[in-house]
Amino acid sequence: MMNRFFCIALLAVFSVSAVSAQNNNKVKRFLLAIGGHHQGAEYGSIVDLKAQKTYKVAEAAEHQGDIDLLYAYGTTTKANLLTPNSSTVRLFGPNYKTKISEAWDVKNRGMMVALKADKRNKKIFKKLKKNADIEKLYVETVKSVRDLPDYKLLRNGPARRLVDLQIGDLVIFRSQDRKFYAAGLVVNLKTGTKGMIDIDFKITQE
Repeated sequence: MMNRFFCIALLAVFSVSAVSAQNNNKVKRFLLAIGGHHQGAEYGSIVDLKAQKTYKVAEAAEHQGDIDLLYAYGTTTKANLLTPNSSTVRLFGPNYKTKISEAWDVKNRGMMVALKADKRNKKIFKKLKKNADIEKLYVETVKSVRDLPDYKLLRNGPARRLVDLQIGDLVIFRSQDRKFYAAGLVVNLKTGTKGMIDIDFKITQE
């Protein structure tokens, strides 16, 4: 009996140590150009953050289990980021509706919050060095975002879709299915369904 309790205690210690070590891992940083949802856009609009890649709709189906985010540009909502499990994916044209929303078997779950364009966002982003930094920022922002004076659910989250993204916005993302966190600073934006959005990302590492 004592041996059993010792093994359980030892396993718990190793588990805590592993989590602690993972939290101290350095984040990965990369700039990603993401195209509008029109198939004539220069870049793909469907994002695999771990692979640092984008896909067009036609090539994304075979990678659906790896997809974290989708980008779309709306007439009134402007620049949108969506998770694959967002019910609003179907609103952005026939390709997103029939080839993703109605066709994909795997729609990874995720949630986002956003800090709208502010001078402090660059400083916040710069300080994200380790896994724990991004996770802490996500948790704290989820708790406090509704207290913002100009708070709106679809602009600030937490939500599966964020609208009206602008240069300087800081988006913090939690992948519920792929078990990681990411922070993205919007650094460039070209309007329209054939346009693009450039996001400077930092993601947690295993």
